[in-house]
Amino acid sequence: MVAIGTLAIIAAIYLSLISPKQTQLNRLYKQLEQERAKCKQAKDLLAKSEYFKNKLEEKAQQLEQIEESFATGDILIWGHKTLNIFRSRHENVTIGNIDPTIKVEDPVGFPFLGYKTVTFTTEVKSRYHDFGEFIADFENSCPYFRVKNLDIKPSEDITDEKGQLVIRMEIVALAKPLSKK
Repeated sequence: MVAIGTLAIIAAIYLSLISPKQTQLNRLYKQLEQERAKCKQAKDLLAKSEYFKNKLEEKAQQLEQIEESFATGDILIWGHKTLNIFRSRHENVTIGNIDPTIKVEDPVGFPFLGYKTVTFTTEVKSRYHDFGEFIADFENSCPYFRVKNLDIKPSEDITDEKGQLVIRMEIVALAKPLSKK
């Protein structure tokens, strides 16, 4: 009888004191694991934020380098300066003056970017093959420029060599924004 009474007291103590504390301890262990998982996730996010901060700085520097090739200031002077680079590379191509009529517009499809497109017209004299090399070099060197509205005619100047062409073309370039936000 004493053994049964002792067992009953032990069971009562276990059920009233120990079991609730074990349940509470298990709940605290689960909560601790959840908090550790949240802490690990926060540490991972912090590590990723540093990575993305570095990537953002790298891309901002790349954008600044790209913007250096964009049209700035007086477009006629800028256009002559840009075309002179190609004039020296292609001796068989004669680049004429830039028409002073310049169009400045929002880029089609992307007016929200803050850039403008600048369109100017120039005339080139060369043989067909030399002009092709010039255009390939120009468009590969200046990927943010576009050549359009080519008007190709044979040269009527008698001093030009046989096979010379006169090519009138429009060049569309992105213009750098005036102010950065």
